[in-house]
Amino acid sequence: MKLLRLIFFLLVALGIVQSILDYPQLPDKVAIQFSPSGHPTSWVSKAAFLSINIIEILVLVTIFIIMPRFISKIPTKYWNFPNRDYWLSESKRNQTFQIITKHLLVFIIGMLLFFEIINYYLIKMNLTPSYAVSMHTVSFFIIGFVLFVILWGMLLVLRFARTGASENS
Repeated sequence: MKLLRLIFFLLVALGIVQSILDYPQLPDKVAIQFSPSGHPTSWVSKAAFLSINIIEILVLVTIFIIMPRFISKIPTKYWNFPNRDYWLSESKRNQTFQIITKHLLVFIIGMLLFFEIINYYLIKMNLTPSYAVSMHTVSFFIIGFVLFVILWGMLLVLRFARTGASENS
């Protein structure tokens, strides 16, 4: 869990530093949406672009800080996962919330990484007008993120499918 927290805070710092360092170099109007051929189709001011980047990061940091405290307060009847009564029994409740918190942190790290990759390409395309990201590259990252989300969800469900003796295997 310490390694995950370190990765999380490094990605947060990287996102903030990248946004601040690139801000002075960005044009006054920043392209944020592109056609399949790589031509800009939508713009925002560079202040709005910086704000969006910082808000994305702050929302994920807030989720990271608040969610572990919040999820432990949710009544058992509102949870929906395999073997709920086993995993939310008094003897397993703390362990269960530690597992959920760890999985949530992995998900937030995945989101941060995805956002930072997208921002990297947005900034590069705005600083180098002749640079165009191919739709194959964009598709690769989107498909990669979708596969990450699917795998993350499956692993979380499978983790709670195990009980008792099968839990340790």
